[in-house]
Amino acid sequence: MRRLTILITIFISLTASAQFNSKQLLNQLMEPVPDVDQHKYYRTAIPDQDGKFSVEVFYLSGNIKMRGTYLDPKLQTEEGFFQYFYQDGSIESQGNYVKGQKTGTWQRFQADGTRKIDHYYPEEIKQVSNTGHTPASFNGGYTNLIAYIKEQTQYPEEALKKEIEGTVKVSFNIDEEGKIKDVAVIQSAHFFLDREAVKMVQDMPNWAPAKRKDTPVPSTFILPLNFSLGTGEPAITVGVGLE
Repeated sequence: MRRLTILITIFISLTASAQFNSKQLLNQLMEPVPDVDQHKYYRTAIPDQDGKFSVEVFYLSGNIKMRGTYLDPKLQTEEGFFQYFYQDGSIESQGNYVKGQKTGTWQRFQADGTRKIDHYYPEEIKQVSNTGHTPASFNGGYTNLIAYIKEQTQYPEEALKKEIEGTVKVSFNIDEEGKIKDVAVIQSAHFFLDREAVKMVQDMPNWAPAKRKDTPVPSTFILPLNFSLGTGEPAITVGVGLE
């Protein structure tokens, strides 16, 4: 009976491996499709000993498109290090997922290998209660923050010439001493605008750090900057958001 149980277990394991190792057709959004005429990519998935699934997605040419690991057999929850590739095999982006969410710094590249501005995805700040929690603040408060941004941010000359506009969202951490760290673009508009927004934030003076029950704690700030030419004159407007 024990021998039979072992054989059944091995058979189930091999069957599962064969099932996930088979090709699955994907559409442009990398969603499964049944019709071969609709697919743009295909993927393979192999279960590992930890119960996770190693996945690779390929272009129709056979070149790698994506490589990473999922937690679930439906391949919906990414976990760990992922890489995405251009059709020629060069890296497009790479970084980490935690339970399906991009986390930390993601490196981004042009097709020729030139580095783009990194995107930073702050980890979720889990709080049991907001009681006694004071958010980080710029010296002099919101009014002074807006004044500083307007004074220190210039509409890039290159963007003006090419009539480029859009909203850039910059994420940065404020440590227990109020220092600005980990400045990164989490929503890009254009390289010229991204670069100006990042430079302005990097040059900021220290903030008053967030506090929880009078104890300084690190926090994350999301700063959206809207570069607009809609009125015929360059304008930079600001919205703010704490995370």
